[in-house]
Amino acid sequence: MDTHDALYHMLRNIVAIALIALAILIVFRRFKLPSVIGFLATGVLLGPQALGFVGSTHEIEVVLLLFSIGMEFSLEELFRWKRWILVGGGGQIVLTTTISAGLMLGLGVGWKTAVFIGALVSLSSTALVLKAFVERNELHAPHGRLSTAILLAQDLAIIPYLIFLPLLGGEAVQPIQVAISVGKAVGILGGMLILARWFVPRFLKQLAQLRSQEAFVLGALVLCLGSAWITAEAGLSLAIGAFIAGIIVSESEYSNQIVADVLPFRDSFGALFFISIGMLLVIPTSVEGIARVGFGVIAMIGLKFVVTGLVAAWVSKSWRIGILSGLALAQIGEFSFVLLGVGTSSGLVDDAQYQEFLAIAVISMMATPFMIAAAPKIAARFPIDALRASEPHEEELRDHVIIVGFGLTGQNVAHALCVNDEPYVVIEMNPTTVQVAKVEENEPIMFG
Repeated sequence: MDTHDALYHMLRNIVAIALIALAILIVFRRFKLPSVIGFLATGVLLGPQALGFVGSTHEIEVVLLLFSIGMEFSLEELFRWKRWILVGGGGQIVLTTTISAGLMLGLGVGWKTAVFIGALVSLSSTALVLKAFVERNELHAPHGRLSTAILLAQDLAIIPYLIFLPLLGGEAVQPIQVAISVGKAVGILGGMLILARWFVPRFLKQLAQLRSQEAFVLGALVLCLGSAWITAEAGLSLAIGAFIAGIIVSESEYSNQIVADVLPFRDSFGALFFISIGMLLVIPTSVEGIARVGFGVIAMIGLKFVVTGLVAAWVSKSWRIGILSGLALAQIGEFSFVLLGVGTSSGLVDDAQYQEFLAIAVISMMATPFMIAAAPKIAARFPIDALRASEPHEEELRDHVIIVGFGLTGQNVAHALCVNDEPYVVIEMNPTTVQVAKVEENEPIMFG
C-alpha cells in the first residue's frame, strides 16, 4: 500500500468513526444514557465482529484526560492523601490480587497464570471513573477523592508489575536490573516535582507574556505529553506522568486558562479512547464461552465491589463512602490491557484466555456508568457518616461576583465590592497585572 492509499484509508476510517460515533451519541443522549457507553458501543460496532475496523488501544488518548483532571488537585492535597494511597490503594491491590489468584487456583489454573490474572483484576479504569466523576461533579466529593487516591496507587503499581512480570514468565531477571528500574522511576518522579517549583512557573509566565493563545496551547500540550513521555521512558505509565504534570500546573496561576485551552482536545481524544476500547470486544460464539464470560463479569464485579468497598470503608470510617467507591472501581482498567499484551508474549495466558479476559474487561467498563449512577441509591440505605476530621475539604466560593478584566473600571468595581464585604473573583488576561494584583494587593485574581 503506497502513501496515497494509506492516507485515503486513514481519512476514511476517521470519517466513518466520527459519523457513527455522532449518530450513536445522539441516540444515547435522547435516552439520557451516558456518552461513555455510546463511545464504547461505537467501538463494538466498529470491531472485528461487526464492521471489521482494526481495534487497538492507544494510551496517548487518555493522557489529556488525566492531565486536565490532575489540574483539579494540588501537591499539598496529594501529600494529604498519603494514607489513602498507601493504605487504601495498597490494601485494595494486595487483597484483590490475592483473592483473585486464589479463586483462579481453585478453578484449576496454574499458579503463575493465577497470580498474573489476579494482578490484572486489581487494576481499575482511571480514565473511565474520573471522567464519570467529572461529569457528575463528584470528583471533589469524599468518595471521589478517595477513589482517585486508590486509582493513583493502582497506576503506581504498574511499575513493580512490569519489573517482576518476566519472573512469572520464566525469564531471568538480574537484581541490578530491578534496582536500576526502581531508581530510574523514583528519580524521574522526584525530578518532576523539583521542576514544578522552578521551571514550570517560569515557563508558563513566559508563554503568558507572549499574549498568544496558540503559543499557550502548544506549551500546555508540551508539558502534558512531554511529562507522559518521560514517565513512560522511566517504566511508569503514561497516565501517571500526565496526572503529575496536571498537578504541577495546578500550582500555577495560569491553570484555569490551561484547562479552558486543553478541554476541547481532552474531550476529542477521550472519545477516541473509549471507542478504541469498544473495538477490542469479541463476544464468544459458543454457549460455553458466553457462560464463562458472563460468570467472569459477575464474579469480577462482585469481588472488586466487596474488596474495594471494605477497604474504602475502613480507611474513610464510612460505609456509605465505601459503597460509592466500591461500585465506582468495580471494573478492569485500561492498563490491564497493556499488561495483558506483555503476559501473552511471555506465555502466561493463551489466546482463548486473552479473548475471554478482554470481553470481561470491556463489558465491566460498559457497566461502570450505570453502577456509578445507581451507587447513591444503594448507599442511601446506610447511615450518612462523614470522613475523618484529619481529611478536610476546602469549601468552594459560592454566590460571588466575577469581574472580567482588571482595568480602571474593574478595579473600581473590586474596591466597591470589598468595601461592602461582597465576595468576588477577578479574571484578567494580562499576566503582569495578575502578578502585581495578586502579590502586592492580595486580590483574588486569576489569569484567563
